Amino acid sequence: MGIFGLIKMIREEKKKIDNYLKMSVDDLRGLSDEELKEALWERILAEEDDLEVIECLHKFRGAKRIYYVVNYFDMEVQNGGLCQFFVNSSKDVAPYILKCLRIIDAVSYEKLLKEFVETHKIKLTELESFDIDDIDDYEEQTKRYPFDDFDDAYYELYEREPLEDMLIAYAKQHLEDFAIR
Repeated sequence: MGIFGLIKMIREEKKKIDNYLKMSVDDLRGLSDEELKEALWERILAEEDDLEVIECLHKFRGAKRIYYVVNYFDMEVQNGGLCQFFVNSSKDVAPYILKCLRIIDAVSYEKLLKEFVETHKIKLTELESFDIDDIDDYEEQTKRYPFDDFDDAYYELYEREPLEDMLIAYAKQHLEDFAIR
């Protein structure tokens, strides 16, 4: 792809995002699940506006906050595992994740995470011990607990019961919370 093809692709993506931001709740209802997932995340990103995670948690309410928390958790675990979720700024999200999983009826995910943190006596409200300064610190964090076991179980569960399907089903029931005001 040449530079002009890349420019065209970027413009088309921007146009699509702009369209998502202009849609009414009724328009959102007409989207496929994949498009809706993308549209809702783009709406959250537009409101996020370079805020810190903790500021987003205070700003977002209702289904939007639940969507933000669960999506953030899933992205971190899918990208680098549970250890990454604990290490990254998502530590602000951690105190809310079990409740949010329960609300969207992702009970298998809630059970998996709850068993892991209870077995290893990890308090989701006290993750300061996961603060790191560099990659070597991260490497040490990965050795503290059997994160690979959790991650493997998470990915297997995801194959059977995709978390994003549960999240989008929940969001569809609460689309009014995603209206741009």
